[in-house]
Amino acid sequence: MELIIKAIGIQILFWCVYKGVLSKYTSFNFNRGFLLTGLLAMMLVPWIEIPILSYIEYVPIADFYFSPSEEPVSNNENNFFTLFNIYVVALFFLSTLFIYKVIRILKLKNDPIGVSPYGYKIFRLPIGFVPFSFWPSIYLSDIGDTYEEDKDLIIQHEEIHLRQFHTIDVIIGELVAVVLWFSPLSRMYIKCIKNNHEFIVDDIIVSDTNIKEKYLRLLFKQWSTPSPAMVSRIDYSTIKNRIMIMNLKNRVLSWTMSFCIAAGVSLPLVLMSFTSEKVYVPAYE
Repeated sequence: MELIIKAIGIQILFWCVYKGVLSKYTSFNFNRGFLLTGLLAMMLVPWIEIPILSYIEYVPIADFYFSPSEEPVSNNENNFFTLFNIYVVALFFLSTLFIYKVIRILKLKNDPIGVSPYGYKIFRLPIGFVPFSFWPSIYLSDIGDTYEEDKDLIIQHEEIHLRQFHTIDVIIGELVAVVLWFSPLSRMYIKCIKNNHEFIVDDIIVSDTNIKEKYLRLLFKQWSTPSPAMVSRIDYSTIKNRIMIMNLKNRVLSWTMSFCIAAGVSLPLVLMSFTSEKVYVPAYE
């Protein structure tokens, strides 16, 4: 239980810092590293223990040599095992669902239609699905549909996702969400990761002023349609925010502020790892 509480605490810490501070800056690659570090910290830091203090507690000899096996099982322990069983059952179900999602995406790789300029295979999607990428492939709607005129720009968009290995971030986020399934912030954290991915891609594409106007038109005219989970895609549900970010004057984090954020987050993680050890010593009369 202590491990889970620590993991949730770390999740809250990183999410609050990102939403409260980093999301207001255009240092998208730093933000990506920060969010990914948060995911790794949730899984690793709770297991780290740094003993800093040992103190002695004297107990009567009779209590010191009392066999733990003779202690009755308390109601609290019964409740703990019940909650633990519920957690394990949910964990198994969500792990199975995660595997199903991956298999569902891989099953779409049955109709290749070409190769992108950087060598990524392109597969045809059923009509009605929005284009997306899942390493190492790009998935496009039927080339005869409304995406035809923007196909090259969409491929360029998805190629950037693949070249930046955004799929890895999303998979790690999904795995952490499976382990911390009871935390309402888990899905919100993944949404932050995906949104930041879109900001990175937008920033790279609109740096070419020759296609900026065409790219903005693409975002305006498309509407959100179904796509599998755990993929990188043009997310039209956040168009307004993305366009505001694209037209925002660059607000890059300074080295000083980056260091302060890193130090400010690291301190609670270190303090969280400190543990004190109690040593029981028999009291002789």
